[in-house]
Amino acid sequence: MDDGAADDQILKKDLQDRWDIELLAPINPRRRQPIRDDLPRGIEHLTAIGTPVCQEGYPFELVGTRHETEHFLFRAPDDKDGTPVCQGCPQKEGCYRGDSGARQVSIAFERLPWLDPEFPQLSKRFHKIMAKRTSIERLHKLMKFDYGDERLTKRGNAAFQARLDKTLLIMHLVLAHE
Repeated sequence: MDDGAADDQILKKDLQDRWDIELLAPINPRRRQPIRDDLPRGIEHLTAIGTPVCQEGYPFELVGTRHETEHFLFRAPDDKDGTPVCQGCPQKEGCYRGDSGARQVSIAFERLPWLDPEFPQLSKRFHKIMAKRTSIERLHKLMKFDYGDERLTKRGNAAFQARLDKTLLIMHLVLAHE
């Protein structure tokens, strides 16, 4: 698990091929602009990370994938009372056609190529796993500040590889010392 700087397909593939390790990293939008064309009815835009946002400004939640049709499925959120926001929405006539429940939309995999259909980075399961990342942040802090590597602040594959190499070296030295 690492931060968005490690969100790179080449790096992920290299770790998988070389050591059979799956690298988990949140989406790094990398200066992507919101998508505003050819969207389902009622959707204002897709954010840079791929979240649909309705015309009333509610970000939808990922609920799953349909592999047979190659689509991600999103649903409008619930309000603080647990009622779907679509029920009291002034845009309901032009967006949601149901009497109960919430608006759902499907977005093709090809529209969001940075999302992994097998384990989407927008899923609750992914976020639950990434919540454990605090130990990795502690290792980065240990390496950067406690061991004097605060100058390694640039992003990118070369900087990440250097950080990874130095972290491994420092951790081996710490373990060997004990």
